Amino acid sequence: MRYRLWPVLLFWLLVIMACAPADKQKDVTPDDSVVYDLRVDSDEVFGFARDSEIGSVYFSDSVGLVGTRIRCQITLDEIDRFQDAVLTGSLSLVNTNAIKDPDFLITFDVDSEKTEFEFYIPQILSIPTYLNFEFLLYYEEENEDGNLDVFEAGFDYQFKVNQGTPAT
Repeated sequence: MRYRLWPVLLFWLLVIMACAPADKQKDVTPDDSVVYDLRVDSDEVFGFARDSEIGSVYFSDSVGLVGTRIRCQITLDEIDRFQDAVLTGSLSLVNTNAIKDPDFLITFDVDSEKTEFEFYIPQILSIPTYLNFEFLLYYEEENEDGNLDVFEAGFDYQFKVNQGTPAT
């Protein structure tokens, strides 16, 4: 009778071990995403004070075989204050020699609470490289005197490119 009980106990022990939760530390991968506060540099149009926070910009990346895809999500907190104005956005690379593209510039329009876009950075085969970007939201309108009133908000964004192997 004792010898018949061992296989049943062993079976239930294996079932319990198989159903136990996995060690969560092994499944965690570091998150390289970053969030920047979007602060006003100057405003002569909408009435924001200098350095006031008007939203956030979220960057996340995924590494592929031939480069890195970066997703950007812009969130404006008080979209009603912009009175249906369409802001012009740009993301430009400051150190263009890092990817040998002298005209790396992405432009986009911001006319809603959330705006998303993505861009690609080619694989760099040397040591890991830092890319320095300048993010800018801009709007201008002509005032009664014929001069331009300007709104600007922006920041600098730095991205470390992973070293990798080329696609075959």
